[in-house]
Amino acid sequence: MGYWTFRLDDESQNICTVTYPWGTYKYTRLPMGCSVASDFFNAAMNDIFANQSSVEKFFDDIAVFTDGTYEEHLQEVSKCLATLQLKGFTVKPTKCTWCQKTVDYLGYTLQTDGIKPQTRKIDALLKMQPPKNRKQLRSFIGMVNYYKIMWPRRAHILKPLTDISGKLNFKWEAAQESAFQEIKALMSEDVLLRFPDITKPFHLYTDASDYQLGSTIIQDGKPIAFYSRKLTPTQQRYSTIDKELLSIVESLLEFKYLLAGTDITVHTDHKNLLSAHSRSDRVYRWKLAIQEFHPTYTYIQGEFNSTADTLSRLDRADDYNDLDIEATIEESFLFYPTVSDINFPLSFARIAQTQQGDEDLLQAIADDQNEPKHYYSQEIHNVDIVYYKPSSEAIPKIYLPEALRDDTIAWYHEFLSHPGITRLLATIKANFYCPQLSKSVENYVKSCHTCQTMKAAGRGYGELPPKEAEETPFDTVCIDLIGPWKLSIFEEQKTIELNALSIIDPVTGLTEFSRINSKEAEYIAIEFTLTWLQRYPKPRRVIHDNGSEFIGNAFQQMLQANGIHDVPTTIKNPMSNGICERSHQTIANHLRSIMADKQISTLAEAERLLDICLATAQYAIRATIHQTLRTTPGALVFHRDMLLPIPLHHNFETIRQRRQQLIDSNTERQNAKRISHDYQPNEEVLILNETDRISKLAPRASGPYQIIRVHTNGTLTIRRNNNLQRINIRRVRPYFRRSPL
Repeated sequence: MGYWTFRLDDESQNICTVTYPWGTYKYTRLPMGCSVASDFFNAAMNDIFANQSSVEKFFDDIAVFTDGTYEEHLQEVSKCLATLQLKGFTVKPTKCTWCQKTVDYLGYTLQTDGIKPQTRKIDALLKMQPPKNRKQLRSFIGMVNYYKIMWPRRAHILKPLTDISGKLNFKWEAAQESAFQEIKALMSEDVLLRFPDITKPFHLYTDASDYQLGSTIIQDGKPIAFYSRKLTPTQQRYSTIDKELLSIVESLLEFKYLLAGTDITVHTDHKNLLSAHSRSDRVYRWKLAIQEFHPTYTYIQGEFNSTADTLSRLDRADDYNDLDIEATIEESFLFYPTVSDINFPLSFARIAQTQQGDEDLLQAIADDQNEPKHYYSQEIHNVDIVYYKPSSEAIPKIYLPEALRDDTIAWYHEFLSHPGITRLLATIKANFYCPQLSKSVENYVKSCHTCQTMKAAGRGYGELPPKEAEETPFDTVCIDLIGPWKLSIFEEQKTIELNALSIIDPVTGLTEFSRINSKEAEYIAIEFTLTWLQRYPKPRRVIHDNGSEFIGNAFQQMLQANGIHDVPTTIKNPMSNGICERSHQTIANHLRSIMADKQISTLAEAERLLDICLATAQYAIRATIHQTLRTTPGALVFHRDMLLPIPLHHNFETIRQRRQQLIDSNTERQNAKRISHDYQPNEEVLILNETDRISKLAPRASGPYQIIRVHTNGTLTIRRNNNLQRINIRRVRPYFRRSPL
């Protein structure tokens, strides 16, 4: 409610406007959903209490701390309340605590002798059930890490949980359950850290093992804070002295707010750290960072550095080196990770144990009294397994409990190199029966990140919008570059590249082709002026792709000077300028036929040959009957036959209707092959990679990227690498994230 104390000026109100079906409204007070509201509110609170050092504030959580008499405390409280009243704030007394020696503040319980976690917050953590997905797991880890300074061994205990927090294939196994229960047991222990006194010296005890850092801050023999974290794979390869030094650097930086400018003694059990010699730039940079704190170093034998040493060297339940080797092996296979017996979810013992705890199965067995029975038990490898047989003629299948369903689908999908929905479902159904198996398999395969990015696109998503046929000649022109064509010069023993400019009126089909010597925007602007603007009526629009020759300043300025509207197509979508692409195919075919038995000796000969080819193709297009126009482009423009002196007249409205029918027919045919999908803002999509420009083993799609806006012309605005990009729906497909049933 504190936000609403601040009035917005007229300019800010215009920005903070919301639209509803029944009208448009402006916020007159600072809204909670505004991105800058929190920064503004905190800055205002800091300014309000800038002269009252006894007040601590975090947004609207305000605390007054004093170490004097009761009367002095009341004076500070009165001063705080008077300041709030003066600034227009109100306080609800029933929500406040007054004159306490123990108070809950920002998740901690503050006492006169120290700080500890707030009891009700810890109780909430202890009552949490094991996470069922990555989101829940990350939420739990985040809550634990909020109290990271309170307990030693935190990073060590959390390691099995953090190891799977970033994996798409979420698997909760025995190691994770053990860590989950152990961290809850640790947090249930009563702990009290002393308040620091910056006038007294601090003692920092640090140590590092092969896989973890650890440190403890001590003052007057009492713990102030703990720090521990696991090393990254790269840091695990550091030398011993680098790890020890990293432990000191990170501990000092982690508690910089506490240790900067104080008397610090660093206790280490590594004598080499006391030398001034720096073996690498990395060590040199670390030592420079440490010098900011001006610490004093003291050597302590390892046996007396028990706290920090314990934080970094506790025995682990698993062998780290073995796990690292296994991860390396898995990364070396494409679509075929190594699956150990531990990961295999379908051992008979595990199936039987899970069946015995499946309440739905037990109830179904209890209700299955009529003959023939659908559920019966059979011994396999000395284990009693429940089978399901829907009818007397059906083949019995092992009943797969719901608790094993997701692990089974994940294992089959990974082990069998990511089969599709139909194949995966048929493979599992060959031996197992499980309720909702089809829906679960579809959900898993459809949301598999590897399948979505590595497999071919298949049918497109989203219907293409209707398109209106152009009806006015020379109102719109399409411009594009053709080439490059690579020609071998026999005498000079080299290969050259030739390019051309194509300009087409989509209504009449009239074309102009011109060989170009440069692809600079300035050159293209001049060529367009000479080739089209000085010969034909000035167009209202020019359609082009996003090449630098068209979006460059020189070409854009030429369009603006002539009052021509610029219409760029979406990126890497040649179909949006399809009329140019079709004419390019005609020219390429013509050039290939000419070059079939011809040997070029000089560059001038190559250029002359291309000029002849372009002129011939241009005349052929103008003089050939167009299937949609049912006449020639030249006849439409010049009102006579291109080969005979015969006058001709045409009805452009009839031609437009015929063209519109063809456009609608093509759109309908393409949409029949596409999957109906309504793209929405905030939805995620993958961008399809051009298969002719990537290797056979490269990903077929990249992403996911968030949709910002959906346009009516079949394009989307997406956020890609912090930039907004407009893209045609032909080049994307939806990205599906796994959702619980």
